[in-house]
Amino acid sequence: MFPPRTGQQYHLVFGRYEATVTEQGAALRSLTLDGKDIIVPFDEDDIPNCCRGQLLIPFPNRIEDGEYEFEGTQYVLPIDEHERHNAIHGYGYRAYWTRLARTDNSVSLQWRAPALEGYPFDVVVTADYRLDEHGLSLTLSALNNGSSVASTMSCSALALRIRAARLVRLSVMATFWSTARDSISHPRSFMRTTW
Repeated sequence: MFPPRTGQQYHLVFGRYEATVTEQGAALRSLTLDGKDIIVPFDEDDIPNCCRGQLLIPFPNRIEDGEYEFEGTQYVLPIDEHERHNAIHGYGYRAYWTRLARTDNSVSLQWRAPALEGYPFDVVVTADYRLDEHGLSLTLSALNNGSSVASTMSCSALALRIRAARLVRLSVMATFWSTARDSISHPRSFMRTTW
């Protein structure tokens, strides 16, 4: 018997809340309150459609023709949405993440960006999921392990500009949301935020 296709399943429990996070992509596979789904769950052997629960790292959405500019340098990413000729959703959601820590109500997973010509940045991302009396929290941390400025964006579409050997911690309270539409144009350069 093989393990689930989404890898190890980390089942978290706190009070009336339960959640499952997958090893593949550090994805949130399920979240319930009193046994009722808060998100649309997916099976441990399913390929999640619509990127539900996935962390879109190092970039969300699409990069037209896979080409972008960062800090005055042009880069070309592999095309993986062939019908539209785009690079799509980064690489973190496809990879198995390393477990760093685990309790009954939390799990911490880490992923290091692979060495790619179109994304040469040595970025290490940590996802900390925690259930408590307020529900689920997710804290994403990104560390630039390289010697030059790196570009990365998270699934929340907030851009981070990370200087070498500097840890950036991002915590977002999900009190709002936005909806992407096909009519939105997708720029060829990453947004920049100075930290």
